[in-house]
Amino acid sequence: MTLKKALFWIAAGSVFAALLTPLIFYTELYFPFITAKAYFFRVVSALGFFAWVGLAVLDPAYRPRRSWILGTFTAFMLVVLLASVLGTNPYYSFWSNYERMEGYVTFLHLFAFLLVASSVLTRDRLWSWFAHAALVCGAIEVLWAALQVAGIFPIGFAADRIDGTLGNATYLAIYLVFTFFIALMLLVQRSLSPLLQYVYGASMLLSVLGVFWTATRGSLLGLIGGIVLTAVLYSIFGKNTKNVRMVTGGVLGLALVFAVLVIGFKESAVVQSIPALRRVADISFTETTTIARFYNWETAWQGVTERPLLGYGLGNYGPVFDKYYNPKMWNQEQWFDRVHNIVFDWLIAAGFLGLIAYVSVIAALVYLIWKKSSTFTMLERAVLTGLVAAYCFHNLFVFDNLVSYIYFMALLAFVHARSTAGATPVFPATPVSYNVAGSVAIVLVVIAFPLSAWALNVPSYKQSALLIDALRVDIAKNLPEAKRLFEEALSYDTFGTTETRQQLISLTDHVVRINSIPVEERQAFVTFAASEMQKELDTKPRDAKFLAFAGQLLLQTGNFEQSMAMFNEAIALAPNKQFLYQPLIETIFRQGKLAEGLALAQRVHDMEPSNDLTWRQLVRSSLRAGNVEQYDALIEEAFATGRGDRVIGLAQQNLESQPDVAQAYATLAISLYRAGKNEEAIKVFTELGTKFPGAQAQTDALIEKIKRGEPLL
Repeated sequence: MTLKKALFWIAAGSVFAALLTPLIFYTELYFPFITAKAYFFRVVSALGFFAWVGLAVLDPAYRPRRSWILGTFTAFMLVVLLASVLGTNPYYSFWSNYERMEGYVTFLHLFAFLLVASSVLTRDRLWSWFAHAALVCGAIEVLWAALQVAGIFPIGFAADRIDGTLGNATYLAIYLVFTFFIALMLLVQRSLSPLLQYVYGASMLLSVLGVFWTATRGSLLGLIGGIVLTAVLYSIFGKNTKNVRMVTGGVLGLALVFAVLVIGFKESAVVQSIPALRRVADISFTETTTIARFYNWETAWQGVTERPLLGYGLGNYGPVFDKYYNPKMWNQEQWFDRVHNIVFDWLIAAGFLGLIAYVSVIAALVYLIWKKSSTFTMLERAVLTGLVAAYCFHNLFVFDNLVSYIYFMALLAFVHARSTAGATPVFPATPVSYNVAGSVAIVLVVIAFPLSAWALNVPSYKQSALLIDALRVDIAKNLPEAKRLFEEALSYDTFGTTETRQQLISLTDHVVRINSIPVEERQAFVTFAASEMQKELDTKPRDAKFLAFAGQLLLQTGNFEQSMAMFNEAIALAPNKQFLYQPLIETIFRQGKLAEGLALAQRVHDMEPSNDLTWRQLVRSSLRAGNVEQYDALIEEAFATGRGDRVIGLAQQNLESQPDVAQAYATLAISLYRAGKNEEAIKVFTELGTKFPGAQAQTDALIEKIKRGEPLL
């Protein structure tokens, strides 16, 4: 095999290998479904890029060709780079963290993948192979999902939403939206044998089934909308035959029937028993998740107005969310790092310049699909446009991930390759001797690739593996081993150091509570954690989340003054996050400042009175401060305003913490009765009488009062 052929197949092979990314996970890494995929993709895309550069030096035919897609994406990369360099945390913008594994370094690999795929896969046959390989991977993914549904394989998070090998139902959903339209594209491209028609049809059906199992509303509605748009576009611009009209009418009819049945029977047992249907039926402007999205977008907009031109840099939404946090989101995720809307996400990451650049890429894609000189058939144009619409709709309510980015890059590369067939490369065919070109190619693949792959991936990979090993140690039996593993992990000092230190501090909070661990071992571990905590505070930008971790550690070790300083600093960065005040209030009470603690608990509760957590803390604070009148008033107010559930929740927590105290049972039973839950109250009183025989006569009398509807007190 010649050097040229070897380089070609390495480059092309890397593009095909990238299709395996959704299937990759490794439980020996921290965030195994995220990190393993990212490392795999980085390695294969880097290998393909270096091989392609050598190939392009050898043969001008493989050099990039000018198109609106490459032009706009290059401009997008430059804008994002500038935004990240000038952003609030350039280091994080470049490297990201284990939970996301994005950052500019990942976008560089995605750009490399786009360049290689669009320059090497220049023949329809290669793209056909690529599409079929994608469907095979998709079929494996759906099979894995089916085994999750059957209970054979575990589901990562939500018990009723399958996530396959992606570890996230939303990530899986958009991946299968892509595989659906890939199968549809193959189905409409040419005349097919009945067997292939069945194969592609089955692939589409499996993809729809997979999206349905994920119960991801944005993807499901995007898929339906994309299919409808495809049918409508072809009926308008394609051959308006009787068959086309029938298909279009059928698609529209099915969509309408689906909407009517789900919405019209939203309270039915059938709809409520199926997660996907229930979640679609629950969509409304008053639904909790929908409201949270609106609050989140409002928060993001406040951040945009502060830095409108270039935003904050990739991945830096967290501090914006903290600063402009809406207390009404108290029952949602407290550490959002994404806006869950592609428009606001890019406004935050790169400002209006970044958003314009991103939209320009989408516009270039649609333009090349529909321009008059396009080689796409009208049916292909309709399918590709349906895919773009489904993808964009999904991103209005969630955000991209590595797998969806890869498939979006593949879509860009495919349209670019079809649109530039026969065009002149961007770089002229300058003469390069074969020996020189060959030497360059060999150096790139044999030396540059291994060095870059090692430097960009291996240290953080090892740190991730050591972190997960440290977290698996039974600290009650072998705390020194956990300490040794944390020390070794932190010695690598990569972008994962902050997360490693967060886990170290969180673990230390448990260590100080385990009395069976020898005192000297506990002290050594606490000293080590405190040292690493201080290093983080000295070297990294202030972060409310890490400050909260640090404050909690100091609180548990009795350093009240320092813990208060940490909590106050965290609160300065996130003044409206009520839960950050809770440990501060605890610290104040532990110092015996009862009036001050109660006053702060009242002020925090008043920020957002609907917050059940701060209400409970205010109730407890009233008792701790000896203000029985306020305690009684809060309880009575809860019942008077129809919020007896608050009192019940408080009583249940007290019972969980005091399972051997008879009064805890009695308090819960009385609360249930006052809330109108008579049967549950009787059940608790019965349990009380059984567990404490001495109170049997009294509980029997109380049960009789409940049955007669009489007051218990």
